Amino acid sequence: MKNRAHPAALAPAARLLLGLAATSKSPLLPLASAEEFGACFNSASGFSKDVWSHCQSVAPGIYMYYTPANEDGNVLLGLHAPSHSEGWSSLALAGNGGMKGASQIVVRKVKEDNGSSDDMVWVAEDRYSDAYATPSMDDSQDVKLLFARQDEEDGTSWGVALRADSCDERDYPVVDRSVWMHWALGSSHNFGFHGGNRGQFHANLMQPPPSSSADIPLEPRSANGGDASAEALEAVDVLMPNVDVVMGDGGSDPTNPYICSFFDMDELKREHEVETGHQAQDDKVHIVSFSPVVDSVSKD
Repeated sequence: MKNRAHPAALAPAARLLLGLAATSKSPLLPLASAEEFGACFNSASGFSKDVWSHCQSVAPGIYMYYTPANEDGNVLLGLHAPSHSEGWSSLALAGNGGMKGASQIVVRKVKEDNGSSDDMVWVAEDRYSDAYATPSMDDSQDVKLLFARQDEEDGTSWGVALRADSCDERDYPVVDRSVWMHWALGSSHNFGFHGGNRGQFHANLMQPPPSSSADIPLEPRSANGGDASAEALEAVDVLMPNVDVVMGDGGSDPTNPYICSFFDMDELKREHEVETGHQAQDDKVHIVSFSPVVDSVSKD
């Protein structure tokens, strides 16, 4: 397709399919709990059920361990990566799911103060991201390293303790809901870019991990347990603002040729209720599908 300017292009509408679906413990279908496969609490992991309440598979061959906040307000958080035998590793609370705004716990080896290059010690670092760049050290280090080990045979394992609510604006409080999290693995103990060795997932650090069969409905259900098939769901159209979408020759224009807009779901619900006479029985609205509404102008 040729890059060309559209001096008066109409931004297309989008049709959102809305459902009052039954809420699960996680808004996304998670990986099955690693406990189901017996892969978590083996001797190679370094974790025991006596101390660590839960284990969740967050990616193939990567396991997260956690114990919800105790009476002292501390949460235990750990990682086991059996195939990662060299380099730093991290877990992060990720806000909206992206790197920008995330709060990271990075575990790595550093040179001991006044020691030789061979005198390396394990540290846990409280870091944060204000941009898509190397996360910065937090002035308030609200994490305590409990243990860390790394070798060719068993890979990397570590555990930390952190405050459920550190009162630090750079940290996210650990709350009883499913949130975005990240994992990342580095190729050395010099903290830097992870390449593609990272991922994101959902977890609730105050509850057991959801199973693939029990906690997440495989078929959509309405709030009252009834049918929530596509035929039973409500639909609403939203229209992007009418703006010029211009691409420079060769795609070199410094201006991003994409646009975004914000829509108030409460307002859309009210308008939809007025139009249809149907009043929602639940305050929660789940967008289960969307599709563009393309006309002859926007198609060009």
